[in-house]
Amino acid sequence: MTPSVFKALAAPPQSPNSRRKARLSPSRASLAIAARTARVFVLTGNATVVMLDTTTETLLRTLTLGALPYAVAIDERAARVFVDTADGQLDMLDAATGALLHGAALGGHPGAIAVDADRSRVVVSTVTATQERVAVFDARADRRRGIGRRLRSPVH
Repeated sequence: MTPSVFKALAAPPQSPNSRRKARLSPSRASLAIAARTARVFVLTGNATVVMLDTTTETLLRTLTLGALPYAVAIDERAARVFVDTADGQLDMLDAATGALLHGAALGGHPGAIAVDADRSRVVVSTVTATQERVAVFDARADRRRGIGRRLRSPVH
């Protein structure tokens, strides 16, 4: 990416209907790249996900989530973006539009997130006061089922 993409991220175009700004928190910035679609999803320090187009170097969308986003991963085969948030939620976004599609409770504070596209799985590490867990979700989701059922119980 060229510096102009970061400039667009730091000061997105303002419209009369939008006063939101996408600011990166140096300690919490995280991103995922969808190479096939030339999209970058950046987690910001103010409970938002910013969607950039690396081909045109434009800010496509800023999506406000219910809590501070923690980690992000992309399943390019399914055209889905998965974001875990500080309130223990796993959100699924449409990789083409950036729209929020579904959410699922993680049952703890999130850590790392990864996608196994070959098996249609989303893996998220979580921590509670008494245990560390790895939650594995079925990523094949539709609007009826949400993100999918949790496939494994906690591991220690």
